[in-house]
Amino acid sequence: RAKTVMSSDDYTVNGAMMTYYMNANYQSYMTNMENTYSSLLTSLGYDIYDFLGIDPSVSLKKQVQNTETGATWFDYFADTTKANVEQYLVYCQAAKEAGITLDEDDLAQVEQSLAMMQIYASYYGYTYSGYITSLYGTGVREKDVRDAMELSLLASKYAQQIYDGYYDNATAEEIDAYYAENTTHFLSADYLAYKLTATKAEIAADATEEEKAKIEQDYATLKESINAAAE
Repeated sequence: RAKTVMSSDDYTVNGAMMTYYMNANYQSYMTNMENTYSSLLTSLGYDIYDFLGIDPSVSLKKQVQNTETGATWFDYFADTTKANVEQYLVYCQAAKEAGITLDEDDLAQVEQSLAMMQIYASYYGYTYSGYITSLYGTGVREKDVRDAMELSLLASKYAQQIYDGYYDNATAEEIDAYYAENTTHFLSADYLAYKLTATKAEIAADATEEEKAKIEQDYATLKESINAAAE
């Protein structure tokens, strides 16, 4: 908490806030991956954590994320969190210069999130401070969480106003023209690819017509099963 990790002219992120941001980043990543892939992978007989390459019971510092560079999952989340917080500070500084602040509704949103944490703490049998520690790490307190939430919320508020301003000032024709010129920047898809192979059984020269028909039918059935699984 005593250390300044990152800052702009008017905003500061200390070590405890950074710890909160990194743990929140990790939890968000895991939740999104589990919600997206867990059901599919389970149905195919895969473990979600094996698929992701992360074991939640092992320190992130001991798990390699990039085999080429040797970077760990801790390095990955530290780097992505740093990039996120840099963006927060840029937006918050711009918001201050533009006279944009959090209003009562914004602050009430933060307090509601903290109140929900107190409810969950009681439900799971934690003290409030103990629950915060279990989620966001040793040394993180309610004030750190509040300060971090307010900073990221202000950044989001400014970014949304900038987006709305650009969108409101652009004509439909300008939007369509920009899209046509930059289509590849907007089109993307998430996908999983599986390579499945099958070999047709050899048909003996002296096989009967019934035996040949059965082999062909078995092969056709296998192909249908593979295609159905892919869909």
